Amino acid sequence: MKLLESTGVCIVPGSGFCQKPGTYHFRTTILPQPELMRDMLTRFKSFHEKFISEMSDEEKGDANNEYLAQIYQRKECILWGSIYATNLIDLENRLAGICDPGCTPFHEHEMSFSLKTTQTPDVTLRLRRKFHTETTSSNQWRFRYVGRPEPDPNCPVVVRKVIDSVAHSQNMMEFVKTLGLRLDYEYMAKGKVWTCGAIKIVVSSLKRTKQPGKYEVENLEKMSDSYLIELSVTINDSVDYHPIAKQLKAFSSQLSPLVELQKVEYWVK
Repeated sequence: MKLLESTGVCIVPGSGFCQKPGTYHFRTTILPQPELMRDMLTRFKSFHEKFISEMSDEEKGDANNEYLAQIYQRKECILWGSIYATNLIDLENRLAGICDPGCTPFHEHEMSFSLKTTQTPDVTLRLRRKFHTETTSSNQWRFRYVGRPEPDPNCPVVVRKVIDSVAHSQNMMEFVKTLGLRLDYEYMAKGKVWTCGAIKIVVSSLKRTKQPGKYEVENLEKMSDSYLIELSVTINDSVDYHPIAKQLKAFSSQLSPLVELQKVEYWVK
């Protein structure tokens, strides 16, 4: 994000492309016109030299590396489930009794893109923004880069690397096309978020668009009579995820038998 804000040059973290531990790389698509290439490379070179100089300071090195890891390199532990709309009130009452006080309603528009790689599953980029049917939707987008799940068959939850950031755009589709991304799906999510310490519980109803880019009420249709349940925790990339995974699985048992949360191996075809 610092590179994008300082120079306008957009890159994708190398952590989703077999990056070796202890190294830092990036991936990008070179698209500027030939006459703009020199200016782009000059700006990138200046930023890189400044970045290396700042990171090479011995007194700040460890602190900066830890800070960057905490912000940009995270792991998400997650489980999924569903519940019929007729049983939703029972689930909400259960959550109200075991979670932190109150919940946060949301109504958002999400697009999910994938980037083909030599391995399965593909790297995913999810874009979300606040959605309003009455007024123009927000031009502030929340980016979530989703890496490949950890290959750990004994772990009771899905564990995957994630990177979150924010961007502003009035034409996001044009931006993602320049990155070579493929739109997989688009939907509207409306629901509530509860928390229990670091655990986040998202309950949402999903609607798909009948036509891409058309978001009027008449162009939206329900995907199911059920509500999607997501139970997740995000932790620093350097933290051992096994204790957190066990805690998440234990918490999920408190919602049984209303909803059975599972480790969904979505990458297995």
